[in-house]
Amino acid sequence: MTDYGEPDWSQVPSRTINDEIEAYMPISPTSTPREAIIMRTLSSILEADPQFDVNNDLESAVKGLDQFRGDQILADEAWEAFASAYLTSSEKGVRRPSAQAHDYIIPFHSRIPLHIKTGEPRDWGRFYRMLMTDGEVSGFNTELHEKLKGKYTDLRPSNTVEELVISAVDELVVTADSAGEPSDLEDDSPEIGITPYVPDISEVFQQDLRSWLSMLDDEPSALWLQTLKDLVCFHYMMYMMQLGRNLAIEYDHAKEGSLSEFSPKCRPIHFGMWDEKASKTREFANEWNDERLAGEIYDSWGKLVVMRILTEMTTKDDSEAKPQPLTLAEAVTNTSPEFQERCRIGLLDEFPSKDRPDDTDAPTLIEAARMLDHAVRRYNSRKPNRKSQSAFTMGYNVIRQLANGRERKYLRVQPGQAGTNSRLNQGALRLFARLFEQESTDGHLRKLFQYLERRGIRLDEESKDQMIQQLDQMSLLNKMSDSKEAIYVESI
Repeated sequence: MTDYGEPDWSQVPSRTINDEIEAYMPISPTSTPREAIIMRTLSSILEADPQFDVNNDLESAVKGLDQFRGDQILADEAWEAFASAYLTSSEKGVRRPSAQAHDYIIPFHSRIPLHIKTGEPRDWGRFYRMLMTDGEVSGFNTELHEKLKGKYTDLRPSNTVEELVISAVDELVVTADSAGEPSDLEDDSPEIGITPYVPDISEVFQQDLRSWLSMLDDEPSALWLQTLKDLVCFHYMMYMMQLGRNLAIEYDHAKEGSLSEFSPKCRPIHFGMWDEKASKTREFANEWNDERLAGEIYDSWGKLVVMRILTEMTTKDDSEAKPQPLTLAEAVTNTSPEFQERCRIGLLDEFPSKDRPDDTDAPTLIEAARMLDHAVRRYNSRKPNRKSQSAFTMGYNVIRQLANGRERKYLRVQPGQAGTNSRLNQGALRLFARLFEQESTDGHLRKLFQYLERRGIRLDEESKDQMIQQLDQMSLLNKMSDSKEAIYVESI
């Protein structure tokens, strides 16, 4: 071991579980524009293999349309009009300021994610598949998946500029096909589910998606897609937050020897309303302290490394357990002593050979898991600047990106003042109120609070009062009296 106690890994061990078995954390997310996140998600939904670039291919195709033949000025103006409304650019790399900036396109039509690739390498489609697994339907929810795919592919261009761009995409496809190159991935095999660590989040994601698909059939395509993006990004964000919280609680049970009492579930995370004063007496003002959610998310990396190794151990040829995703609680309570011993050795073998702890230092599976978890944390935190630490840039930064929508926001960051707080702005509140109204049978306000808690959002009484005022201002309440027991969420 080094003087600081961290193992001499060349890089932090992988936390992704995506080899023979995909589960829990199938990609290692990184902070990127939300347009890239929804593009990768939609490409996965369409089972596409995009091959065309925005700047080199699409721009040339648009400017080369017959409508602009002989008029370069008009062609340039048309592209500039499209770019200003539909493209966003990263100003610098996520972790390297010198990295090349990329242009990201708003996927206003199914032809875009089907054929136009994005510079973001992370396959967010795996997160989508995970949240479509083990909800109300056992395994992957094919029925809901096909309904979403059908709704999206039925969207039509909403203006002349979009029509021009789609015709340019079609020209690219025709050209590629005539050259004998595939334009998309044809795969009729059914989607394979990815086991989530917190199945509750998958269940409510599917409920919200189903509600949204049954609403607003005449919604303009751009607004429909914007809402879909905000909804998807919220549930991606909440899954990562719930992952960190549940893993922290699981390891508390491991320390106390009570893993048999633990199972992952949606835990309350304190939110406030957007403009509330975050006094130190308020729960939502303290939720993101290092001792709470911020630390739980940072520390999740090491615990995910443990689960990756446990899962990989089930796939070994001589494994006593059947191949399956495996949590620490399940390994300790549901597997044989012989298999647990194999897992204990496998966890210690993750250390570099010269830093491997003695078997006597970790004689049980729980002790080996805790030792590896602590070692990963020490490795991640050895750099003085958090912005250069993987556990921070691929944890908190990702959540912050997912939370920061144009119209709907779920995280407010005020450096030097209130700090980081989970909050609901008016756009987010309106979205949840409308989804709740679609789902609820009677729309009672009490049930709205329960609806939010099932999604991890807990409000104290002051925040609830603020919410009632805002819902009333947005004409989303039917107040039979001033009592909370006679208030209903209803568009009036």
